[in-house]
Amino acid sequence: MTLVSIVGDFYSSVLPVFYEFSDRITNHIIVYDDDRFDVQKAKKIIKGTKRFIKQNSLPITTYTKSINEDYEKSIEDIVLLALEISDKTEDVYINVTDGLASNAVVLASRYFDKGVHFLAYDRFDNEYNIISQDKMVWRKKMHKKMDIHTHFLLKDIEITQMGDKAEAQQLKKDLSILFQDFKGKKNEFLSEYPNCNEVIKNTNNGFLFEKYIFNLLSDLDHDDIAYGITIEDRHSETKGYKNEFDILIIKENHLHIIECKYKSFSHTKSAQEKSNIIYKLDSLRDIIDDDSRILLLTNESRYNYMDNPQGTPNTATSIKRARASNIVIRGSLVGKEADFRKDIKKLFGI
Repeated sequence: MTLVSIVGDFYSSVLPVFYEFSDRITNHIIVYDDDRFDVQKAKKIIKGTKRFIKQNSLPITTYTKSINEDYEKSIEDIVLLALEISDKTEDVYINVTDGLASNAVVLASRYFDKGVHFLAYDRFDNEYNIISQDKMVWRKKMHKKMDIHTHFLLKDIEITQMGDKAEAQQLKKDLSILFQDFKGKKNEFLSEYPNCNEVIKNTNNGFLFEKYIFNLLSDLDHDDIAYGITIEDRHSETKGYKNEFDILIIKENHLHIIECKYKSFSHTKSAQEKSNIIYKLDSLRDIIDDDSRILLLTNESRYNYMDNPQGTPNTATSIKRARASNIVIRGSLVGKEADFRKDIKKLFGI
């Protein structure tokens, strides 16, 4: 199989398709427009897919091709390269999901009758269609489940740190007692449970809260979950970015974020801090997933106040900003564990 990936605005229209067919692909052609932004994104995809191929010892040869999307001959060169390196035209599959519609029209009009297949991926439903001259396969569900490590690897992003899942699970009972029965009051908890695990004694509540939330959600129907993640996104030898995530959950190729802030945002200064957190979370979508869903979890007294915000004008402003950014906010989980799990299932589709 020769897969042609036309790079557009979204990673999530290219990488899940490559991953789905990676055990069938012999040639992978990555096509991108000569616009500077498209070139930068294509370089990350090229590096990430090559790293994936090497790590999994796959017999895939990678080709790259820069085109001018406004020049018909340049568009046609895509298929000419694919036909040149393929044994049979029927083995050529072109992912036209996120390229210009004009690209797909030109290519189909020239090469439908030669047996070339065209593939379109619905990243919202995690399904794809394959169209050829004599056959159409509609709404075929992706069967491979991408984990968090693979998601970042394909984007050429390095995971430099991840929380110990086994350790968190060992603390599950004590963490539930700490945050439910003692409402996070560690001194009171320690006086009652002086022989508890040393990790609880020596770790601040913020990090313990991440472990608690991880345990609370670890058995849901996701494809992978992790906590305490640090990533490094390098764009050159001298330019790179580090970001930290409290909880990440992936389901059907979409990576979602839970930001844990075990505090209340009641006064003006902290209300501004909440606004800053919302801005930051919204900006992370470009790194994580264009279709990422985000939840900010706090320790404010009300569990759900987004539909009817109360408090200072700054608090109401934060709620409006979160709504505009499609970010959900939830407060204290005391007595609300079941509600929270239901919210996560609905929000993240798990």
